[in-house]
Amino acid sequence: MNLDKIISKIKKYIKKESLNEDKQEKVKEIIEKLSLKKVKLRKELKEATRESEKEKIQKEIDAVVKLIEKSNTLI
Repeated sequence: MNLDKIISKIKKYIKKESLNEDKQEKVKEIIEKLSLKKVKLRKELKEATRESEKEKIQKEIDAVVKLIEKSNTLI
């Protein structure tokens, strides 16, 4: 699942604010995927050589972290 799809699902769930058990499980799965994405991005950040590339990756990491935090508030 790509990051855009994950973001759109999280935004949809955040708007509703109250989740049933099924939706909570989906959010937990999404959080796991986001956590894996964060690890992957951090690895890419360490391997990046250009400063502009590092900045772009850092922005992605920040966005993923923020999504994880917001997602955790839903559960």
